[in-house]
Amino acid sequence: MSIPRITPETPYVDISLSRVDKEQQSNLNTFFGKGRENKSTGKIIPRDWYEVELIVDTKTISDPIYPKGDFIAHTDDGLTFDCQTQGANYKNFRSKKDLKILGRWIKGKLEQSGALKQFEPITSETLQKYGRDYIRLYKLSDYDYYLEFDVSMQHKMLKELHIKWVGSAPQFDVEFGERINLFTGDNGLGKTFLLDVAWWVLTGNWSEHPAFPQQVEGETPEIISLLSNQKDSEEYRSLFSYSDQKWLNLRRSPSLKSLIIYIRVDGFSVFDSTRQPSSSYHFTSDSLWNGLRVGDKVLCNGLIHDWVNWQRQPDRSQFELLSHVIQQLAPHADEWMEPGEPMRVSVEDVRNIPTLNLPYGNVPVIYASAGIKRILGLAYLLVWAWYEHTLASKLRQQEPVDQMILLMDEVEAHLHPQWQRSILPAILEVAINIKKKIKIQVIATTHSPLVLASIEPQFDEEQDKLFLFELQGKDVTLNQVPWTKHGDAVGWLTSDIFGLKQARSREAEIAIEAAYTFMRGERLDTFPEYLRTKEQIHQELLRVLPEHDRFWPRWIISTEVE
Repeated sequence: MSIPRITPETPYVDISLSRVDKEQQSNLNTFFGKGRENKSTGKIIPRDWYEVELIVDTKTISDPIYPKGDFIAHTDDGLTFDCQTQGANYKNFRSKKDLKILGRWIKGKLEQSGALKQFEPITSETLQKYGRDYIRLYKLSDYDYYLEFDVSMQHKMLKELHIKWVGSAPQFDVEFGERINLFTGDNGLGKTFLLDVAWWVLTGNWSEHPAFPQQVEGETPEIISLLSNQKDSEEYRSLFSYSDQKWLNLRRSPSLKSLIIYIRVDGFSVFDSTRQPSSSYHFTSDSLWNGLRVGDKVLCNGLIHDWVNWQRQPDRSQFELLSHVIQQLAPHADEWMEPGEPMRVSVEDVRNIPTLNLPYGNVPVIYASAGIKRILGLAYLLVWAWYEHTLASKLRQQEPVDQMILLMDEVEAHLHPQWQRSILPAILEVAINIKKKIKIQVIATTHSPLVLASIEPQFDEEQDKLFLFELQGKDVTLNQVPWTKHGDAVGWLTSDIFGLKQARSREAEIAIEAAYTFMRGERLDTFPEYLRTKEQIHQELLRVLPEHDRFWPRWIISTEVE
């Protein structure tokens, strides 16, 4: 039988398996409980390994979607079998007549994934290793339910995003590329907003404030996302409730098995499905450098502590990786950076502070420029996030993830043009060096023509995309732009992406437009009064253009001006 189609409107209820540690001889672990007594002989017959009978909590039972009595179960891998709920308040969830049918489906998935071996008890660690601790029941009809206990969705990346009545336009629709996605456009049109929404649909958390919906009578604000991989895709949906003043997840994606990093202009966020599946780490610039704590828990020691600690450990592999990342993020060979020896810089601060060796000398990192600090913060965040992920994977006895999603707002922020030209290619190279064959999806915003020019050699139209926000009259639009190489920054500035007529000052642009109008023999009465004659135009060109400007030969030859 084919797998039933699930839509965002299909109602569902989740059966939690998280109490498994308290049910060591029942529920998923019926095998370890008391066997059945043979009434004729009095002997106890052991339970079969695959026997399972789920005991469902009261809150789930009270959900109107929860089945009461007999029903047909269709599973996410194409099986169909009879099920039933029975007992007090229908709390016993089981396959009908033969408890091994449901058990083979659940335990079979755990065994195939490597999270469970035969005749081992199922524990919370088993479910953590598998990557899911609940079964989702979709109600197809009064007698048909679809059972989902799959983790394949957790390996997917963001494919589509559809936003209605939120942000600066009635609707935004985006179909993302598999690798690089660059968004550009004027300030205030929605680039940062789009990254915030992408972070929300990927992690279930807002980095700061939830997206604020438009107040349009009769319209319901909606966020729809599509996650996909090479095999399949699935849609998720959230609606905004005005009465509750919050976003409701009619269907939200399960935690992705991915490392997701959001580099904001004023902070950083990290989502690690292995370390903390249900929430994220949010850093200010200060907490990234000096440590992140919640109550008595130290979530991150911070750049200053970890840098010095890694540098002085006998195993210097993390320090060497950090050094390599820093060197890769440097703009070119003449402006190299490498870690120096830590040093004390204050009588009031007992810490040793990392230093940087630069072409002009050694500098404590706390005194570095804003641009260098942003680069160091990015380098540390990438190394720290991967380091902590691998440690968490080892403790949970899981393999590290093979994909990373990087959201980056204003790639060029605080950076000199030399750095703007190298930052994005360097980030791609860094991700590959952190783990070979890792799949990375980048969603980034930029105002910089140098950032776009820098990616021309790497841009692959099969997996990369460029998007443009535009203000057309009073309407904000967002469209994918066909990729075209424009060469240098001037080519990008005067392209349709940035829309400048001249990559010069506004005064020079107006003067050159007047010169072109004069050379075409057209009227000049639409220009300012100081640009109405050949002589006036020439004097203005002398004022606003350098002697070597490439426009001079054309002007002189066309007008025979000496």
